[in-house]
Amino acid sequence: MRSLFILALFATLFSGCQKKEQHIAPEAKTYLNEVITLLETKSVNRKHIDWTKFRADVLAHAGKAATLQETHASVGYALQLLKDRHSAFNAPQPEDIHNDTIPELPSDIIPKNIGYLHLGNCPKDEDEIEMYRQQVIQQIIEQDKQPTKGWIIDLRGNNSGAISPMLAAIAPILGNGTIGYFINDTNEEPWISENGKIFYGSTLVEDLHEFYKVKHSKPPVAILTDANTRNSGEAIAVAFKGRPKTKSFGTKTYGASSLNETYILSDGATISITTSYFADRNKTAYKQAITPDQETSPDQVVPKAVQWLKNQ
Repeated sequence: MRSLFILALFATLFSGCQKKEQHIAPEAKTYLNEVITLLETKSVNRKHIDWTKFRADVLAHAGKAATLQETHASVGYALQLLKDRHSAFNAPQPEDIHNDTIPELPSDIIPKNIGYLHLGNCPKDEDEIEMYRQQVIQQIIEQDKQPTKGWIIDLRGNNSGAISPMLAAIAPILGNGTIGYFINDTNEEPWISENGKIFYGSTLVEDLHEFYKVKHSKPPVAILTDANTRNSGEAIAVAFKGRPKTKSFGTKTYGASSLNETYILSDGATISITTSYFADRNKTAYKQAITPDQETSPDQVVPKAVQWLKNQ
């Protein structure tokens, strides 16, 4: 009789444990599957991932998540598994990055026959973008009134904003032709500059309408970069890679040289997925930080650039 009582008690306890066992909530699982499917469709590394294992790992990481909020850490874990370094979940807005301060230069450090442009962050608002383009072009026109031996394009601190308005603004100096690519395992989309028009593939994305031609066609150009040169700034640096009479100075860039597409998830969160990398006109892709041609300390970067331009 005692044995039967113990067995009955054990069965009751076991039954209670079974009832308390929890699994991931259906809505949480659906949410993670939504994210994983998006990554499988869009990620630049999608061809190099075992998606069955990937899905199992992410769901296992979520454990017994009961709410969408409890899955957010697992979304971050999924992005780590992509290993592309730039995809982000709930990424801060570009305006939150305050590294676009114009470097202060001694008034006599750059000779009058060398043009200088600090290319700062491009704004989001359409009216402000148009003002941005016009301000850069006006700076080129003003400095080009007297003969210029070459140009310094300062990308230090350039870390956000649309790429194409920047390309259009500096087109008089950058020149015409294929200037770069968005590149991944299945596609190569060229960036093309043509007298103030910028094309991505066959799609016209920028048109200055009134294009200014600098007096010294195909001038020597020195590019300046630092660790705060990120994404859009890196795209401009890449556009000058392989250009004749061009040399870069400074320190390595941040290392986010990629095109991201942003999606709004069902709970209002946003996820930015790297879909391709920036590549130069020779189709060399830049998946990490971009090393300048001549690594230079911050206090010497402008003098070194000026000296190189003087020798051209």
